[in-house]
Amino acid sequence: MLTKKISMLIVLQIIVLSLLQVVSSREQIYFEGSICRKSDNVSSTGEYRDNILFVLEKLLNESSNTRFFNTSSGTGVDRVNGLFVCRPDLPLDVCTSCVNTALGLFNRVCSTKKQAIAWYQQCMVRYTNLTIFATYRTEPSSSYFGLFNVSTPDIFPAKLNKTLETIITKASMSDNKVRFASSSTNYTIFEGLHGMAWCTPDIKASECKDCLMNAMSLMPNDGLAQYANMFLPNCLIKYDTAPFIFPTEDAR
Repeated sequence: MLTKKISMLIVLQIIVLSLLQVVSSREQIYFEGSICRKSDNVSSTGEYRDNILFVLEKLLNESSNTRFFNTSSGTGVDRVNGLFVCRPDLPLDVCTSCVNTALGLFNRVCSTKKQAIAWYQQCMVRYTNLTIFATYRTEPSSSYFGLFNVSTPDIFPAKLNKTLETIITKASMSDNKVRFASSSTNYTIFEGLHGMAWCTPDIKASECKDCLMNAMSLMPNDGLAQYANMFLPNCLIKYDTAPFIFPTEDAR
């Protein structure tokens, strides 16, 4: 118990520091969405909260070693499961910065919530009382779309569908262990089309494809928005006419 209390103090110090300092990283961490329901409250001093802090500390520690990790703490109704997944085309220091940023968000917004999930352009971080490792789930979800339409409505929807279907196929191939694919092209002189499809690597290839197809189906029906983003617990898919994918050559 003493070891666990010490760990709690350490993780609290880490989270507080993350709110006070500018993250030293080669790129900014871009927030996409988060969910922690107001009705999902837990005691700020109970066993479940202790397990949350223990899990978050473990996630942060492992983010410097790997781009995907899951862990648990506690038993029965007090058991907490957590995981993070980071983009496989980015360096580990970006992964650590992204996970650290998510923990800061959880501390500010979700500190007494039973479960929380945060999506960033570089990572997804989650903790919950539900079983989540190697378990395909479709909720909770989040999305946002562009307010303006593209300038070429006659050709854009077909180009968009082809791009999204291609990256979904690539991301969900059985030999694609990182479950990630992206595409960047110019379809007119002035506009580009940039897409990204991404699943957690613990689910099956067929589940990854089902998740991404489900996410794609929730996008605007006319396919004319300048950008759209859909986020589910096991996958995300997004596109934009402006560049947003900046892979780093020294990712390792």
